[in-house]
Amino acid sequence: MLVIEFNQFATTVVKFCKDQVDDNNNTDYNTAKEWEGPLTELLDGLELLLPVDKRSSITRQKEWPKSAGSLSRKLKVIKSNLFDGFGFEIVFRRASTEEDINKYGVTKGTSLVKIRKISSLSSLPHDVDDHLLSEDIQESADGRISSLEKG
Repeated sequence: MLVIEFNQFATTVVKFCKDQVDDNNNTDYNTAKEWEGPLTELLDGLELLLPVDKRSSITRQKEWPKSAGSLSRKLKVIKSNLFDGFGFEIVFRRASTEEDINKYGVTKGTSLVKIRKISSLSSLPHDVDDHLLSEDIQESADGRISSLEKG
């Protein structure tokens, strides 16, 4: 977590994820809420989250990405921390279909990023029927998933 806590870029990414992707009121347990778009759009969105009076000085810092390529590299560095600590999955891909091109207003081959919240089984409601789960699963404190024998 130290990568996230002491890095302005990383903390801004977490804020973006929480604001744009994390939906604690989502009652549809089969659908992950997500954000997808070009890396340039994500970079713009991250900059908008910065305090206006400090935006210029923060974006000039070495740790702050200056382009889509550097954003991609910096996201890959914190990708596992975002997943392990906050449950946010980051997936990179290229715009390859007419739908991508029309939806995002980009050219074929443009880098896209998808951010989605992965719900843990512990976030399911307590009244979920036992037959929906093949076995009881409990998430341990250190984040590992362990199976419990049915009693």
